Amino acid sequence: MTILDLVRIIRTNLKLLLLSMLLGIVVAAGYTLTRPVEYQATSTAQIMAGASNDASAAMVNQQLANQRSGAYAQLASGSGVADRVVALSNGALSPGDFVLAGAGSEGTSNLSLTASSSSAAKAQQAANLAPAALSQEIKHIETLNGAKSTVYDAYPLSRAGLPGVADVTQVARQPSHRRLSGPGRGDDPGRAAQAA
Repeated sequence: MTILDLVRIIRTNLKLLLLSMLLGIVVAAGYTLTRPVEYQATSTAQIMAGASNDASAAMVNQQLANQRSGAYAQLASGSGVADRVVALSNGALSPGDFVLAGAGSEGTSNLSLTASSSSAAKAQQAANLAPAALSQEIKHIETLNGAKSTVYDAYPLSRAGLPGVADVTQVARQPSHRRLSGPGRGDDPGRAAQAA
């Protein structure tokens, strides 16, 4: 087969090739345009442990906070924190409006709290309320054993901006705001009594 044979084959099947290419473009565009748009906004928080007046106590407190930050990152992804974000929003957010995910940095007490939503404003609001909601959930979890208070807390470091074009992803929606069982997960009778 020579180049001339290839050109002759392309010329005889040009309409079929162009139609196939056009059909592929239309199918790809249709698939892309029907995918839900999801906005993501991220705020950051720092886990702190206790107060200290000297350097050695500060180092111990920092080590405690670093050790707990991984567990609190997982806690941030749970329904307990999501419930508290809904409550802190004073009716602006509902349980199905967003999905929260927490991520920790190895060796530090910093957490990234990412909220995903089909609305940019709701993603931003949920991400900005997440540190306060996490702080409340930490206090709830750490005092389940009867302690009056805890030395752990989450302090906001940065607020989430309104997600722009660069922050938009097209993904399949995951089930949002699911109920989990266990202490501090929405079905805890002690928590229901505290809320009342």
